Amino acid sequence: MGGFLLLRLGEKELIDQRVAIFQTVLETMTNLSSRDGVSARPFNIQLNEMFHRTGSLLGVASAELWLQKGNMLERVASSDKKDVFASRSNRRWNPEVITETRSMVMYPPLWPAGKNRSDFLAKIEVPIRFNGQAVGVLQSWLSLREIRDQLQGARRMVILYAFLYGMVVLIFGIYLLNRHVVRPTARLLTSTMAIAAGNLEQHVPEAGPREIASLAKAYNGMVETLKNSRKKTDEYILSLQQVNGELKKTRDELIHTARMATVGHLAAGLAHEIGNPLTAIIGYLSLLKAELRSGPQTGLVERASGEANRIDRLVRDLLDFASPASTTAELFDPIRVFEEAIDILTHQGKISGEMIQNDLPPVLAPVHMVRHRLLQVFINLVSNSRDALVGPGTIRLSAGVLEGWVSLNVADNGIGIEEESLQHIFDPFFTTKEPGKGRGLGLAVCYRVIREAGGYIEVVSDKGRGTEFTVRLPIIPNRGL
Repeated sequence: MGGFLLLRLGEKELIDQRVAIFQTVLETMTNLSSRDGVSARPFNIQLNEMFHRTGSLLGVASAELWLQKGNMLERVASSDKKDVFASRSNRRWNPEVITETRSMVMYPPLWPAGKNRSDFLAKIEVPIRFNGQAVGVLQSWLSLREIRDQLQGARRMVILYAFLYGMVVLIFGIYLLNRHVVRPTARLLTSTMAIAAGNLEQHVPEAGPREIASLAKAYNGMVETLKNSRKKTDEYILSLQQVNGELKKTRDELIHTARMATVGHLAAGLAHEIGNPLTAIIGYLSLLKAELRSGPQTGLVERASGEANRIDRLVRDLLDFASPASTTAELFDPIRVFEEAIDILTHQGKISGEMIQNDLPPVLAPVHMVRHRLLQVFINLVSNSRDALVGPGTIRLSAGVLEGWVSLNVADNGIGIEEESLQHIFDPFFTTKEPGKGRGLGLAVCYRVIREAGGYIEVVSDKGRGTEFTVRLPIIPNRGL
């Protein structure tokens, strides 16, 4: 590094010295006035001789002569033309006639060496003075290739010296490194690979140089600590996962319960306020229909009565959702209730035997809840699956027992449910059906009924492929069912 620094400093000094000497020579040559201030010879002749002398100087690569012509500088000669005043085609507008010598070195650094040797130039601009007044500019390019060639040999010697010195240091360093570090570390690495694979029972041998032996001893201690820490961490993570799952489930249940309670209070108040005047309207319409008996107005009264009855059913649904009637729970086999729901929907014409795939077992573990409420849940779930079918579809019914829970499943291969709708599917008044085809209370009632029975209801859906609802209820020991 020191040799390269000395070369760089010497290179800069040689360049500065060469440029300074050349500037002095050019400044002397461009002063065209005579000793007493009056030109001894014509200006053109002096200018021509000065330019030719400039081109003949050692090291000059090229030169150009610019004279001031009015409000511009005009190039009147270049080193590749015989007649000094032969060309007047090149002009420079908005000229600047310099009053002091300027220079610019175009010289790539010594290291790395430049590829284009024509770049080793110094551009020097010297004002041309006649009788003490600047009348033009002499531009010349000084080749610095000689300096570069002189330093190439020194640079090669420095590189060779540095290379040899580096090789000696490298070989000696490799020997010491292999003896004191590589081989002991390789033995250590072989043992630690087993530990990295998860085998914390593996211990590394405490042999080798003092440093390596100390490292092995410390590593064995770390492995023991890591083994104990992993055991505690696994236990802690497992407990955290269980607590987190319970907290998430409790949070979701509390949020949904609070939402259901709020909607329930609102529904109860709304149903009460609507129910009283609606009952009077239905009664008045019945009296009006009896008085009219027949006539064109009878159809209007019947349609009005039908719409009023539809509102009455909605009010009753709201009342049932807000405050379901209290009924005594009983112990029963849910398979019988499943079959009863299928019979009811079949007799009503809502489903047919061809669309039902019955995979229910003959009997199932008993559950304890209000029987007709579970019947309502099954009717709602099967009806929803029927509405989701497009063309000839299938509704699959299945059941089973899993880890102390009775699992009851209703699946279809219908249109499915959008992913963003699944998180709201059990919210009151939320429906994916077309307006007028659903009030959004069926699944909300199902959720409330199953939760009050100590179970839970889940839904899995794939858009375009179908939906599956799963009802899970706790198993009650058979006490003489």
